[in-house]
Amino acid sequence: MYQYNIATTFCAIADRFTDRPALKMVDGRTVTYGELDAASNCAAHLLSERGVSRRSVVAIANKKTVDDYAAILGSLKLGAAYVNLDDANPAERL
Repeated sequence: MYQYNIATTFCAIADRFTDRPALKMVDGRTVTYGELDAASNCAAHLLSERGVSRRSVVAIANKKTVDDYAAILGSLKLGAAYVNLDDANPAERL
């Protein structure tokens, strides 16, 4: 049985709409689905090398950069969950 989740849905969209915009950054830069998919594959590889796997939890201080969104997708591609950290919180809370 095939399971649909955010990661598989994103990959299907990225395969179909490779050159279409996926993200519009604050600085005006546009990132395509193909670029974001490639970046998230790299992030998944790096996370996997650091021991992240299915059912792991990854903490991400999302500053809304391409790398942060890639890390989120990379985590999901590995079957891990992610926790969005707000760096405005005190260190002991993070």
